[in-house]
Amino acid sequence: MSNHLTDDQINDYVAATTTSDERVAIQQHLTFCADCRTRVETARSNKIAPKKPASTASVTPDKKSPPRTVLIIGLGIVFILAVAAFFVLRQDDNNTVAAPQVENGAPQPIGLTEGDRPWLNAPGWGRARLVAAASTTDAVSIAVDDNGDSYLLIFVRIGEEQFPYVVALNRSAEIIWTQIVDVPPLIVPDLPQIVWNGSQLDLFWISDEQLVTAQMNTDGTLSKEPRVLSGDRIVGSFDVVSGPDNTVTLWYSGTRRDPGLYAFLPGDLSAEPTLIDPEGFRPSIRYDADGVLHVSWLNYPLGFETTTYYYAAYPQGVAVPGSESAVRTRSLGTNKRLQGPVLGVDADNVYLFWSEETTSGPSAGDIDTEYLTFPLGRPELVGSPAQIQVPATYDLAYDDPGTDGVSAGSRVSLQPLTYPGTSRLSSIATNVFPQSELVIGYRTDLPYLWRNTQMQVGTAFLSAGVPVGHQLVTFSSAFSTSPFVTSEDRFLAMTWLEQNDESAWNVYYATTRPETRQAIRALSGSDIAGMATDSIFGLLSGMVLAPIAVGIWMIVPALLLFGMMRFVRGDDNNEFTIGMILVIIVFVVLYKVIQIGSLPTTDITPFAAWIPILTPTFGRILQLFMPFIIAAIALAVSYYLTYGRGRQSLLYFMLLYAALDGVMMMAVYGSWFFGAL
Repeated sequence: MSNHLTDDQINDYVAATTTSDERVAIQQHLTFCADCRTRVETARSNKIAPKKPASTASVTPDKKSPPRTVLIIGLGIVFILAVAAFFVLRQDDNNTVAAPQVENGAPQPIGLTEGDRPWLNAPGWGRARLVAAASTTDAVSIAVDDNGDSYLLIFVRIGEEQFPYVVALNRSAEIIWTQIVDVPPLIVPDLPQIVWNGSQLDLFWISDEQLVTAQMNTDGTLSKEPRVLSGDRIVGSFDVVSGPDNTVTLWYSGTRRDPGLYAFLPGDLSAEPTLIDPEGFRPSIRYDADGVLHVSWLNYPLGFETTTYYYAAYPQGVAVPGSESAVRTRSLGTNKRLQGPVLGVDADNVYLFWSEETTSGPSAGDIDTEYLTFPLGRPELVGSPAQIQVPATYDLAYDDPGTDGVSAGSRVSLQPLTYPGTSRLSSIATNVFPQSELVIGYRTDLPYLWRNTQMQVGTAFLSAGVPVGHQLVTFSSAFSTSPFVTSEDRFLAMTWLEQNDESAWNVYYATTRPETRQAIRALSGSDIAGMATDSIFGLLSGMVLAPIAVGIWMIVPALLLFGMMRFVRGDDNNEFTIGMILVIIVFVVLYKVIQIGSLPTTDITPFAAWIPILTPTFGRILQLFMPFIIAAIALAVSYYLTYGRGRQSLLYFMLLYAALDGVMMMAVYGSWFFGAL
């Protein structure tokens, strides 16, 4: 540079708004030009550059360009958002988002104005369909006909009266028809069950301690009027399954005060049932893949007498009284309430599940859930009771199951369990039809957002007598309960209840069948608006404690900053020197280490609580890189607002960075901090 510097060049140099290349060239010129060095010193003292000498040639200054760092980081953020949009909107089965499919004139469920479709926690389930509002907390059974249509039997309230109510769903989980069963209003309704008999639907329920049945065609018309099956006997429980060749098999029993276990011949509900055990109570029945009927029941006398679990296996489903075996005996105190036992089978084993809840005393509310297992038809080989431990959190990393078992999508491995566990499982339901592994549904109390806990519904997978996998199905602020699990081919279908604001229970249906799941998970405008609203509210709510959090995170880094600044100050302390860069690096690293170390857990997936369509792949990316993305944004904005605008203060730059980074971290992770308080 042979000529003198222009006024604009000196002003830009003093204001530190030149590019790095221009700055190097100016500094080289100043090493041999005393006149320009004098003008620079004058400009620094007056902040106004003097006029250049008359002999200086005119040089046109370059137009000011934005800092390259800001531009690069901005482009990086745009790229990250584009990748995020791709992963967020992509289906986990690589299908595109389909348009909603709604049949014209499809009936709306009683008590509901619009079908709700909540997103589920487990990727293999996608979304659920709200199909009805039930008046009781009974599990809602599912029957599937030969065309793949599903039918649900529910108790609903119309005015002050209750009635049986059937909902028919097609393979897209859309409501085909709904039908009130034409009976007098029910008195104390209980245990609705529906099964497919190969040509029609068999309906069963208890009303005023009587077992009632009816038969319905697939168009909703009754083919057999409701009738009482139990005569003058008191009925407290029953179980029914559709076995080989759709043979309907029904067992029922009295109450604990008035026991007695009875069995109908498979496929014949017109004959007198057989008395199996005069003290029997609470039957649970399942067929295995070879057509053998497996049955468990309970001898549960009043008071402190011994409680006995019985098991029997009957080829072709024909019961033979006296062939049962006692597989467990136990004395229960009056402060214990027993759920079960519930029987399930897989390809090789029988399982019995039960829960004991303490109803009084210091341990009131505790639930102890256990199970027994033994080979099919071999009760003499029964082992000791064992517990199922499932993750006690909703923030889970799902993996490919790597199994030839039930097709339910990715799961969390229980062998070994790498999360904090809970065994407080209740309302256990086993898969109705035999598969290579057993699937159970259950409810359990789990942490929810903002320090809350709530009952959620999940599934567990058992094989060779041990739990091997887990899925948390619901992630809801409402009380979830009463799961029912069944399978079609190797795909699962499930119903459960969630308490609503009308003192009723919303009935939800979900399945892992691909075409049904794809139809249910179609995005709508209201879905996107809801996720946007939830995200904005969540981000703003997370910022509430940001000033306190930033103050705590800043204590150690601020002390280090003030200590190190003594060694980097000099005549040119407003410029980015190597010393200043080292201070920034040390400060940012220490600040982020303290932030990340203060997180309640390292398994947090940002935005997952508000945007349920995040795929597992993108969720892992957010887990790994979100704190560093926040740091990059805070550094870029801080530079632009300080050095980029001529405000040359390292202290101001670092304090601004700490504030921006801390606020963004609390916005994204605030709900987890609140939950840990």
